[in-house]
Amino acid sequence: MQKALKSNYQPINRSRLLSRAQPRQKEQVHFKRLLVAVDFSETSDKALDYATNLASEFGAQILLLHVLESPTVFNSSNPAFADWDKEATRTAKSRLDQLAQGRIDEFIPVNSEVHIGRAYQIICETAQSEKCDLIVIGTHGFTGLKHILLGSTAEKVIRHAPCSVLVVREPKARKTQSTLSPRKILFPTDFSKPAERALTSATALAKQYEAELHVLYVVPIHYAVGDYDLMDYRILEADQKAAGEKQLASMKKTLLTKNLKATAGIRYGRPATEITESAKELKADLIVMSTHGRTGWERVLLGSTTEEVVRHASCPTLVVRSNPTNQRSS
Repeated sequence: MQKALKSNYQPINRSRLLSRAQPRQKEQVHFKRLLVAVDFSETSDKALDYATNLASEFGAQILLLHVLESPTVFNSSNPAFADWDKEATRTAKSRLDQLAQGRIDEFIPVNSEVHIGRAYQIICETAQSEKCDLIVIGTHGFTGLKHILLGSTAEKVIRHAPCSVLVVREPKARKTQSTLSPRKILFPTDFSKPAERALTSATALAKQYEAELHVLYVVPIHYAVGDYDLMDYRILEADQKAAGEKQLASMKKTLLTKNLKATAGIRYGRPATEITESAKELKADLIVMSTHGRTGWERVLLGSTTEEVVRHASCPTLVVRSNPTNQRSS
């Protein structure tokens, strides 16, 4: 059972919107309708701040979404559920409206909805039905046993979202102003097709914010298992390094021709670990990376580098979906 309350868009000051929100130049990235998942925590407030900044830069609309999970003691046929449903929805709707009024600039179009159901499912379904280009969501960064038992709504959204996802963690010992307008963007690549799509978003953001773009390639360290110990992994790693250097040099040259401040580097080890460490060393304000969209047993067996980076990164991570279903015509 799902119920929703919607508010109308706020009036727009057109001249102010054009002067402050018009992109400097058309880029091959579409951030026109942003869905912000709100749970009224400090982390979701931070996610809303990022969304507001993006909306201002790219001339986007914002959809605020709060999901209520019904108490297990109720069911849809229980009369008590109807009373709880009505009052909880009204309260949440009022809080969303107050949040929009207090944290979103008046020239940004904003709408709000309250739904009842499983958070990650409602978020993904709403993004699909509303044709959103980006989901912005905060994460509390559970790790260890707590992560295994509870999982992460943000990670589930990444797995099932029909569009790209910006995951925001509350930065520690970092100034808000510097992170809202990124000055250093880390782009990890494995030179795959999904990574090419993510590079388009990373390039557009670097140009829009006049940020430095650092391209990273991680050469995985291989370990011998069974009969495969006959392989000389040093040769394999050397080949990967040589190929990576060649592609990085070509990529950097292309980026420089676009008048971007670009650097490139290679690291060795577990990709997720090296990406998060590189972000710390560079003091990156944003990581932009792709996801291969593994689900089911493939994800259980192989894991997800992207999800691990999201869990441990010291800055927000933009996960660019390799096969978005919410495509917009140019």
